[in-house]
Amino acid sequence: MLKYPLLVVSDFDGTISTEDLVVLLTTAFAPGNQDLVDAINRQEISLGEGLAALFRALPTGQEALYRRFIHNHSGTRPGFDAFAANLANANIPLFIASNGLDMILHMVLEGRVPADHIYANHADLSGTTIEVQWTYPCPPDDPHGCGLCKPSLIEALRGQFGAPVVFVGDGVTDFLGAEAADYVIARSRLAEWLQQQSQPFRFFEDFYQVDQHVKDILREVSSR
Repeated sequence: MLKYPLLVVSDFDGTISTEDLVVLLTTAFAPGNQDLVDAINRQEISLGEGLAALFRALPTGQEALYRRFIHNHSGTRPGFDAFAANLANANIPLFIASNGLDMILHMVLEGRVPADHIYANHADLSGTTIEVQWTYPCPPDDPHGCGLCKPSLIEALRGQFGAPVVFVGDGVTDFLGAEAADYVIARSRLAEWLQQQSQPFRFFEDFYQVDQHVKDILREVSSR
């Protein structure tokens, strides 16, 4: 097994993407979903239950419109491509952990992140509305119901590769992932929550900053 100095696990929506494409897509085509988004952000409804309901409001017959919408809003945060290239040069794997849909992530990240390094929920388009299939669900005894279980994934990757994990995120879907990581780089709601919890983290707004933070962490790890 290859030995890596670090692993980086990053959220996608609002972290890599400049906009939260789950929120943008599900509210653009079903405006009534905004109330549900607000309830998720207030943690009044579990992530898994909320995300399933958001996508269930979207008819599968409009798939072509959804893909065009995603293409038109697929901007990534400045510095991301350079960051991904620098990680590869430093022998640091990059994994994506998202509670969004695979159809969205693979469209945006094709050729930029290896497909087998992308963990996202599967969009089942076989029925009349989009159904979410959980590709990395919470363990049966986990009460959080977070859909794609970021802490379990982080723990599995840490165990598989024997390296500390740097987690990059921005929102409520990242709270538990941040708790499971060795180092956290955060912005937006995640940064605010970590401050409230008095948990250490490094702040970012673009991936040039993330890149510098990872270099600093790598020096810290290497000096031990």
